[in-house]
Amino acid sequence: MNRALFVDEIYVTCLLLHLLSLFMENRFIKHFCLYKFSLSFKTYIFILFVLFGFSGTKAEPRDKYSQTVCFVSSWKTGLGFYDCVINIDSAGIINATRISQKKGRDLECKIYNGMIVNAYESDSISVNFRCKSNNIAVADLIIQSYDTHGLLCYSDSIDINPRTNDAEFFSIKQPCFDTSYLRFTMHIKGKNNELNQNFHFTDMQIKLPSRAYVSTLPKDIMSNKQDIIPLSFDDSLLYHKIPRINSVKILALGESIHGGLSISQSVIQMMKHRILHSDCKLILLELPFDISLGINRYVQGDARYGLEVMSSLKYALYPKELCDFFIWVKKHNDTKSEKDKVWVLGVDIPNADFFSFGNNLFSYFYPIFKEHLDNAEIKRFLHELLVNSRKALGETLPGLMAKNKPSNIQFSEKEIALLQKWFSFFTSIENSELNMTIERDRLMYESICFFIQQVCSPQDNVTIYSHLAHACSNNTNSLYTYTKSFGALLKQKYVSDYLCIGFITKSGKNLVLSQEGYVIQSLKLPPKYSIEAMMAEYGDTYFYRSTSQLAFPVYIRYGQYFTSNDFNIIYPRQYFDGIIFIESCDPIKNFRYEVKVKDKVKETIDEYQRHLDLINGKDVGL
Repeated sequence: MNRALFVDEIYVTCLLLHLLSLFMENRFIKHFCLYKFSLSFKTYIFILFVLFGFSGTKAEPRDKYSQTVCFVSSWKTGLGFYDCVINIDSAGIINATRISQKKGRDLECKIYNGMIVNAYESDSISVNFRCKSNNIAVADLIIQSYDTHGLLCYSDSIDINPRTNDAEFFSIKQPCFDTSYLRFTMHIKGKNNELNQNFHFTDMQIKLPSRAYVSTLPKDIMSNKQDIIPLSFDDSLLYHKIPRINSVKILALGESIHGGLSISQSVIQMMKHRILHSDCKLILLELPFDISLGINRYVQGDARYGLEVMSSLKYALYPKELCDFFIWVKKHNDTKSEKDKVWVLGVDIPNADFFSFGNNLFSYFYPIFKEHLDNAEIKRFLHELLVNSRKALGETLPGLMAKNKPSNIQFSEKEIALLQKWFSFFTSIENSELNMTIERDRLMYESICFFIQQVCSPQDNVTIYSHLAHACSNNTNSLYTYTKSFGALLKQKYVSDYLCIGFITKSGKNLVLSQEGYVIQSLKLPPKYSIEAMMAEYGDTYFYRSTSQLAFPVYIRYGQYFTSNDFNIIYPRQYFDGIIFIESCDPIKNFRYEVKVKDKVKETIDEYQRHLDLINGKDVGL
């Protein structure tokens, strides 16, 4: 789930400048463009990146020894730099980005890009570009070379901050050594207390020897069909053939894109398999914990919670089939004793939407306390859940639990303990004024460890369903230089008891969120040197493959909440333990997909008002 809503103010302006590239050879026009943009949007602090020609197609060689190469991926910004948003389109559309920040704070950001190459020790890389800046204290370009195994071979940097008001030409040349992956990092920092800060970066050319440009697949890696395990949506018993799937303590199922139906169906099928054949007693989802509270009560068989708890999923990019899965878990639990029932919990940080967070908490606590609204303290607590959740959970709830433990108020003490611990994780981050989203994976890791400790016995197993970027076992050398994934942290703690399987697809469509609401997006074909293209070489439509022999860097589709047509660079053997490949996928239909997002928002606000009315004893027709 995307956490862009945590940003107070982000202004993104996309300027289509593709036609201007036809005239950029004209020095006067080039200078005019750079100068003109530096005077724009004076009330905001921004960086304008105009990066021409990185459409993913290779340029014609300028000579027989070298050629200009292009990025497959778009530029990315690291987590924590919410004063800037880099929105460069990787399909070749020339975008400009306006960067805004709160008054009194100084511009600082890092952006990243990279490419896969096949360079030798005798080779070198040349990078040329132009820059123009205003009130920028630091502007550095760092180029790093990694070998086949992800080890850093070489690193060099150049100060790219112009010393004049004009656009300046910069050039850097460094040896490649035995390089398989080149990563570029641009670090930009504004001068203290200067509000008119901007930086322009344009005309980037990267030249490598022609032989270093990667354009073919390593056919020998894909030559043996014995490496794959064919799967079928009609026969879940085939999962038994996947090594360690029944025995591993923690199995993480990571989807490379959200909103793909075939991927979700495969994950749900595997979660059922784990429950039936692997003593799996805990299902953990990439959902805010507050969303899962009512759902877990429902699957536990608590009669006070019905199918209406599913309404908390209305904004999630999960398929409606996940609701069917919860119904299946409930039926499974109906045949089990309390100690053998499966729990379903979310491990993500809370929803940024004020109304949704309060509504979710209220929907969980109201059935517990609704027969005791004559108790002024309980009534005040329910009201605080809606208007001041921090105070309700941090101050009022502990006292309420201490005073109201008679048998006539029935609640799960274990569940309340989980809620209080989860709440303490993210409130401690907020209180220290760190951005919660920067610490998101660590917070999810802390929640996962605590939930396992509280819910599971030593013999019980756990299954996690999330985005692959969170579940991956090692993201150190990936193009996305975020903080450590919760999967990497779990791998450090549990070692061989943690197994990550990535779910990928080559083509099809998925559901994403746009300014107009949920829309269906076509997946563009992945680059040749991608894990998706490699798996497609087998000719099978649905199968599992181990990554133990895939030590080299590859591209992989990276789908976020708003787009699924970008690509990351990873080392598969480090990133995950196995791959489930699905040739094509259809878009999901999420919960109440027929309702527009704006109407769902209105429903959320109306629900909030109904909850207030319930506290006041009004008849709201429930």
